[in-house]
Amino acid sequence: MIGIRDLLLIGIVVFIWGLNFVVIKIGLEQFPPLLFSALRFLTAALPWAFILGRGNLKWSVILSVGFALGFAQFSFLFVGIYLGMPPGLSSLILQSQVIFTVILGIFVFADLPNRFQWAGILTGILGIAVIGETVAADAVIPAISFVFLLLAGFSWAVSNILMKRAGQIDMLRLILWMSLVPPIPLLLLSAIFETGQIDSLLSFDLKAAGTLIYVGLISTIFAFAIWGQMLKRHSPLTIAPFSLLVPIFGMSLSALLLGESFGPVRMAGSALVMAGLALIVLSPRLQKAWATRTAVGRVRGSAPKARE
Repeated sequence: MIGIRDLLLIGIVVFIWGLNFVVIKIGLEQFPPLLFSALRFLTAALPWAFILGRGNLKWSVILSVGFALGFAQFSFLFVGIYLGMPPGLSSLILQSQVIFTVILGIFVFADLPNRFQWAGILTGILGIAVIGETVAADAVIPAISFVFLLLAGFSWAVSNILMKRAGQIDMLRLILWMSLVPPIPLLLLSAIFETGQIDSLLSFDLKAAGTLIYVGLISTIFAFAIWGQMLKRHSPLTIAPFSLLVPIFGMSLSALLLGESFGPVRMAGSALVMAGLALIVLSPRLQKAWATRTAVGRVRGSAPKARE
């Protein structure tokens, strides 16, 4: 049973991660996306990674996760939002990583989904297709931004597979050390493809500093430290469902703070995605309940009938 204190801490984390999408949107008004992503990881890594130490983390894990989770995911995420994908919708589409993770698990670990996971995958894909249709019909949101968010979700799923293959690792230490990987390639790509970097740095102000502190320190180090502690204190099956609150907070805060609007069709697609995610995340409990119910039914069915 999760106590009130831990519930409050979990609530703070999912709120921080939901608000993170709004802060990213604000930060992209100051910095080009690749430069902003590089600065985010530098803020997260220095000097904290060296203070904590690498421990027994293998460089192969740091480099591979750093490329997939750090470089690829956040490049696609930041560029996708920069190109016009609203923050609230971004927080939802990014959760496609759950669907991609289950699908990749089939090929990498031969981990076949149960009936509830299959239902969740199909429901989630249907919801994403509905949202994609609304984006295609939206003259304001470029379709490429939708594709970039899906690529961000896929990159996150790849990093999930890499971390699962790595076994038991210190998640906070990994987040800090893998943050050392993306800055150099991001800065190189920024120098090649982006403009205005010098101007954005010269106009650095409190708002710019605040966005970097939030995305680099609060949503990364602080939030992941708490989340890691919750995973140690409680079963992952108990903690994982709370991640479903991230897109709810993201969409609500984006609507409240940035005026993001959701039409009825897009809301229906969002509801389908959330239902699919819920089926996947809650599938262990649902599968256990189904097995128990089936076993009880078999026992009752095989019990001898009383003589009249």
